[in-house]
Amino acid sequence: MNPLLKTPPGHWLQDMRASLLLFLVMAVFLTGCMTQEAQIRSGDEQLSDVTSWTAQGKMSYDLSGKRGNFSFRWIQANRDFEIVLFGPLGISAATITGNEVSARIETSEGQVLTAPGPEQLLRDTLGLEMPVTAMIHWLRGVPKNNGAPHKVTGSTVTAPETFAEAGWQVAVLRRDKSLNPSRIRISKPGASLLVIVKNWSY
Repeated sequence: MNPLLKTPPGHWLQDMRASLLLFLVMAVFLTGCMTQEAQIRSGDEQLSDVTSWTAQGKMSYDLSGKRGNFSFRWIQANRDFEIVLFGPLGISAATITGNEVSARIETSEGQVLTAPGPEQLLRDTLGLEMPVTAMIHWLRGVPKNNGAPHKVTGSTVTAPETFAEAGWQVAVLRRDKSLNPSRIRISKPGASLLVIVKNWSY
């Protein structure tokens, strides 16, 4: 006799429902995994290509024994930037504007200086050695010169990503849910910067 005929109709129907439910659960799970993986790949590619963004956060530094910290708002519009540095109580300490070939700084005391690049301005006015031009890219977790040989270790999702460029070591220590870097360490012998980005917008 056919074994199916021995099974009470109610039990057979329950088995069919259970099998169908299991199939639907597995389908949803697999679809979710593929969607998440696609979002991760898509987000990482967009992060590498984006050229206009705003980042707000804090930065601490140890440069040749000189230590301090400040809050910042960095607005990048293609090649042009505006970086506002805030001191205690959120008071603006300096505003830097420019691009890779020219820069201008205005301090809270009203002092205005210009220079061929932001690095020289920060060094002359605030005594800070910061690779601003390269940080335009490093804050997003990518090298400035994508065509140059560089070693990238780690994973953008599960572990810190590190690479060396222009004598500096860059490590993405943490990313937010959208894969934007939220904690980046930039260092070389005698100099260390820790950047914590609390908010990204595009």
